[in-house]
Amino acid sequence: MKQRDRAKHKGRKVQGSFTLIPHAVQDSPNWHACGGSAIKLLCDLARQYRGSNNGDLGASMAILKPRGWTSPETVTFALRELRHYGLIVQTRQGGLHAASLYALTWHAIDECGGKLDCAATSVAPGNWREPAAKPFKRPKKNRKASTDSVTLATASVPMHRKRQPVSYGIRT
Repeated sequence: MKQRDRAKHKGRKVQGSFTLIPHAVQDSPNWHACGGSAIKLLCDLARQYRGSNNGDLGASMAILKPRGWTSPETVTFALRELRHYGLIVQTRQGGLHAASLYALTWHAIDECGGKLDCAATSVAPGNWREPAAKPFKRPKKNRKASTDSVTLATASVPMHRKRQPVSYGIRT
């Protein structure tokens, strides 16, 4: 048995594709400024890239749900954050029966059979190199406090009354 085939026969060699994210991108200030959800979404988008489909990467819930994404709101905010920091660009605006498409900015945008709103490029956009002018601010969730429990708690125990000493029936 040849040495190069040994790992394959022993079951130690893993076959298949891989995701390539250059160290220069991972070491950039924009990468470090991104939140965890945005980086995870970027890895899921990069997983779809096959070498000739940059610009045809989708982030719909139909694609992302099997990958563990459960909230469309989280996906939306992660996409906004990735676009803000220049790690992806939108190549097609979605609409009725058509999903939005995205491209990784460290690869050139490929011709994808007329699906894209922008032209194919021979050079990568490289937007990730430009530091963002201001940090991305995720909108705060609108949580309405339940006032009923607060009202009931304060109504049953008035705070303005002085507490009376407890008498146990013994007179002194």
